Amino acid sequence: MTAKEYLRQLWHLDRRINIRFQELERLKADIGIRQMPNNPDRVTGSGCPQDPVSDTVIRIHDMEERLDAQVDKYINLKAKIVEQIDSMENQMYQDILKCRYVLMQNWEQVALTMKYTERQCYRIHGRALQEFGRLYLSKDKKCQ
Repeated sequence: MTAKEYLRQLWHLDRRINIRFQELERLKADIGIRQMPNNPDRVTGSGCPQDPVSDTVIRIHDMEERLDAQVDKYINLKAKIVEQIDSMENQMYQDILKCRYVLMQNWEQVALTMKYTERQCYRIHGRALQEFGRLYLSKDKKCQ
């Protein structure tokens, strides 16, 4: 795994969390729209009444548990990456890696934050990735 791939794990987790959160919100909204059957005492062919709302509540609970687990993973990974970046000696490398991978800024935003041209940010970023990889990926295989 390259330094860039390692750092971009935050982006991927963030995107998955946002998608799962949207799915969860949609399911919760569906419960508000649905109404209970007109005749709850009606007997179905299986011998037990089917309750789509309770099925949805169970699905929501399961999704919330999975979402919580992903959020925990994201928080732990982010803390680890921030700690690794903070331990780098070059402050400029720290700043550019945090802007790009922790704050998830696009290159235009990184350039504005750093007060450099985008091209200069690319160069600094490349050197910062090399340094990060040298420090954490070549000798510490636990990062992967």
